[in-house]
Amino acid sequence: MALIGAPSFLAAQPQSRVVRWANLIMVIRAEPATGVHLWLGPTPEARDAGTPEGIRGGRFEPKEVLAWLDVARRLVGENGPDSLRTSPALGGAGGEIVAVARTATPPPGEPPYLLFAADSGGAHRRVVRATAAGLDELFTGLAQAAAGAGWAPDSVLAARRSGCEGPADSLCTPVDMKPGTRLPPGPGGITGRGMVWAQYDVTEEGRVDPASIDIVYSDHPVYAAWVRRTLGRLGFIPARRQHRPIRQTVLQSIRFGYPGDPP
Repeated sequence: MALIGAPSFLAAQPQSRVVRWANLIMVIRAEPATGVHLWLGPTPEARDAGTPEGIRGGRFEPKEVLAWLDVARRLVGENGPDSLRTSPALGGAGGEIVAVARTATPPPGEPPYLLFAADSGGAHRRVVRATAAGLDELFTGLAQAAAGAGWAPDSVLAARRSGCEGPADSLCTPVDMKPGTRLPPGPGGITGRGMVWAQYDVTEEGRVDPASIDIVYSDHPVYAAWVRRTLGRLGFIPARRQHRPIRQTVLQSIRFGYPGDPP
């Protein structure tokens, strides 16, 4: 269970918002045809402290987001009994869910709320403790995105969803880097530490489709440009379904300036 400190609400790339807590980063994006997108992943410091590095991502219908926010906000504002209370789960197009829970008697010194994210089967769960102020910043970002997003269930993004559908997909082997592949040194001319979240498609031939590269989060434009250039030079073993190569969408976190990390 991860403890959340005081968050800060920051503007990010166009049409996106970043809510950054002490050990959790949340990226919220409104898109005109594909709804509200939410990604959650640990900060570099949280990774160093032992939090798994996986990123949860979901795509939600704007109307459903607003209905869920109404219930979630009331949950945070009410005084509940001495028991666990949860808001209804917000279900995404890909089976992702987000929920908020409250404990009336949290452990001493810890916030009383829980933010929960997972797929519909409960795999890749991420649960973090949060303050009321932190949740309010998340709710504000989701409300703003829902007001500016559209929804087309049969959009190109929905069609892109291919490849392995999680660990339970026993018929599929996920994409992997070719043995011996190493990332080149990181970009020169910049000091300090940073991180990039990149989403991209690996084709049946084991190459990154340049048109599919989406920089979800970046601490610096130089890091984002380096990732775009580098992904096109890498070779992969493509995902396979029943021994046939298939295209798969990959969501990857890349850090710069941290000991032991590749770039």
